[in-house]
Amino acid sequence: MDNVEIRYVDVTKALDDMRKFRHELRFPFLENRQGINKPSLRLSFQPAIKRTFYPRFSRIETLRTGIPAQFGVPCGLGVVRCPSKKTAFFFLMIESSSLDIPKQYDPHAAQKKWAKFWDESGFFHSDPARGQAAGKKPYSIVIPPPNVTGALHMGHALNNTLQDIMIRMKRMQGFETLWVPGVDHAGIATQAVVERKLFEDEKLTRHDIGREALVARIWQWKDQYQARIITQLKEMGCSCDWTRTRFTLDEVCAKAVRHFFFKLFEQNLIYRGKRLVNWDTLLQTAVSDDEVFHETVDGHFWYIKYPVIDPQPGEPEFVVVATTRPETMLGDTAVAVHPDPEGQMQKIIAECEQKLATASEKDKPELQKELDELNVQYHSETHDVLITLAQMAKDGRELLLPLANRPIPLVADNWAKPEKGTGCVKITPAHDPNDYEVGLRQKLPMINILCKNGTLNENAGEFAGLTIKKAREAAVQKLEELGLLLAVEDRMIEQAHSDRSKTPIEPFLNDQWFVKMDTLAQVAMESVEKEAEGRVQCSRKESGKVRITPSRYTKTYLDWLGEKRDWPSVGNFGGAIAFRFGTEKVFRKTNCKQHFRVEKTCIGFGTAKKKNGGFVVKKMI
Repeated sequence: MDNVEIRYVDVTKALDDMRKFRHELRFPFLENRQGINKPSLRLSFQPAIKRTFYPRFSRIETLRTGIPAQFGVPCGLGVVRCPSKKTAFFFLMIESSSLDIPKQYDPHAAQKKWAKFWDESGFFHSDPARGQAAGKKPYSIVIPPPNVTGALHMGHALNNTLQDIMIRMKRMQGFETLWVPGVDHAGIATQAVVERKLFEDEKLTRHDIGREALVARIWQWKDQYQARIITQLKEMGCSCDWTRTRFTLDEVCAKAVRHFFFKLFEQNLIYRGKRLVNWDTLLQTAVSDDEVFHETVDGHFWYIKYPVIDPQPGEPEFVVVATTRPETMLGDTAVAVHPDPEGQMQKIIAECEQKLATASEKDKPELQKELDELNVQYHSETHDVLITLAQMAKDGRELLLPLANRPIPLVADNWAKPEKGTGCVKITPAHDPNDYEVGLRQKLPMINILCKNGTLNENAGEFAGLTIKKAREAAVQKLEELGLLLAVEDRMIEQAHSDRSKTPIEPFLNDQWFVKMDTLAQVAMESVEKEAEGRVQCSRKESGKVRITPSRYTKTYLDWLGEKRDWPSVGNFGGAIAFRFGTEKVFRKTNCKQHFRVEKTCIGFGTAKKKNGGFVVKKMI
């Protein structure tokens, strides 16, 4: 057997030897003192290793150049050299006492260890100046900030994993990458969670502890869950630049919001006016359409008779309407009928016959049933009554609103569907979005019967002060006593709920700040449309426009923006915003009950501080 020399080398020397003998290198891994894992050294060398290598194993602790920083345990490189064959075998040597390998993998220990190591090493820190100097292209992702309403769940894990894959891939491709982490205040949703916990734990409401105490508890909640969320992201292995962590109510973000709000205000893109909003009676705030979900619930159709004022011969004494919310009739300002019931019914029947003629055998039974019902409706007495009512509406006739005992007009409007129900619709512009549009077309008064807390106000007469549920019960009982309740029909109805508090939404006419979306939406749509048109002809860099991936979602995006509905801004900007107008220091605050006189010339803008019943600017920007 060849003479075998076993020695220890420093890492630099070992690497040089590796390069010299790279065509015949072997890298066995010595796990413990009882044996060597495969692939191992040649059998002829093993006795020498056992006799010579292990007794000197403690000397490995002195060879910590380079490798220990990566593995975290005493280790080094050993070399077995065979001079006659000019062959060297290198292997990593790790002290056995440092490798206490558990029977099962513990992810928590690994996550904390490597998250700390990556963070302290600054591997994910982005340096734009360094990247620019090195000629690297930038690549950045802003994390969709999780709400501080709770901890992360599996949906967050999937979403952030996909982002991490993208950012790591670009980092390995040589880009100067930046993944910005952060959390969102979630505004009123967080308030709802804190209030719910306050009531569950202490049986207290925000009114019991006061505004300042509630705000303090919300910030405590934020600190607790922000720390938890960031820890979860780190232990998941998300390669974010943690030095750039943002909170959407921190000073940087708050200043950006104030600047943007003021810029929109200067451009006349923000206005205040009475509009119908989605009102959350529990949180007492408006919520956007995106924060509303619909749920099917058990409900009823109440058929109510509205007396005709001074009916003429051949005219009906009552007009029957059906509603799922009888208490809202206290805010009715009209009853609508279609202006041409005869022509509309003929049109609908013709369309149904055309569909039936071209339908598949599978769909024909359902369409035939629909056609039969339309023919029954068309030849019924109800249809004849609708024709009469349409003429009465053109003549300006009026009805007597039950319970409120005030006259309301009978109007002709296309919103009324002669093929559905009784063919007549009660119009409550202040409490229904479709009725609101009818009210605008017909120039009807808009009577609000609700307080912001969900109770009925003075416009509800004898029902003032009642909750919506109790007012509904009382109104139905009163109608029965007056003989004006014709029938009650059980129905499953789609009811809108607030995604923030999970309570039913009440359409509510309110003074509200809005952002005009016609111009803004059009610009956003054109950016996507031009990119879609020019994608074949030029690159994304050349077009400089927005590209949606996957491209099939482009239509969804354009359809959504195409509605161009003005956006309610209160609750979405997140903080109090005050404006100073004129030399008299008159202020307007976006989310307070007080209303102040507004001068034409705006000379300043900043944050608000309450003082002497009003608001003064605390800090000018």
